Amino acid sequence: MLGLMLISSSIASLISTLGILWGSCLNMPIQFHETCFVSKLLFVFVALTSLLNLSPAKTLGRIEIRRVLFHHYVYGFMLILLYFTSVMLLLVMQLWVWEGQTYIILLLYWGAALIIDDIYDVSPRIAVLLDAFARRARRLGSLILIVHAISSLISVYVAFRVLVWHLENTFLLGINSFLSFACIFLMANLFITAFYGLEIAKSRAWLAAN
Repeated sequence: MLGLMLISSSIASLISTLGILWGSCLNMPIQFHETCFVSKLLFVFVALTSLLNLSPAKTLGRIEIRRVLFHHYVYGFMLILLYFTSVMLLLVMQLWVWEGQTYIILLLYWGAALIIDDIYDVSPRIAVLLDAFARRARRLGSLILIVHAISSLISVYVAFRVLVWHLENTFLLGINSFLSFACIFLMANLFITAFYGLEIAKSRAWLAAN
């Protein structure tokens, strides 16, 4: 179950980071004191950490939930379909709000996490491709470990900078966004992703795979 939670958190951080890079997260661009290029580069490292966290999180084991009728990935696809259906309905009804988006997008995170956790059962071809990718990754274990450690350290810095950014908006600029679910959810996932990445680097998981 822990693996599923970490996968979901990494996916949430990845999608949120991509949203920030496009200036659409929380309906406002998150801006640091660094230049625009440096700020975006920092979030690129967060996205990289999120991606690198997925494989170690999956190795923690599949979720111990009894299958009911279908494989877990089937329910994952159902959740993703429900997400896009909900988005379309809200757009048609003109009820689309950013706070509502945060709750609905949980369906996308959970659905993707179920699919990734059960990815080997989706298709034999996918399993073969993943095994081939894993073999190549093992050969580059040392390099991946270094990149993961660096990106995780930068992600910790970014997580604290986002926290400071929200504090500045709340107490200095008077923008009441700090206590919103969207902000708390974003910051929680950033911290989980960053510190889990450091834990992976500390355990030298990429070398242990060799």
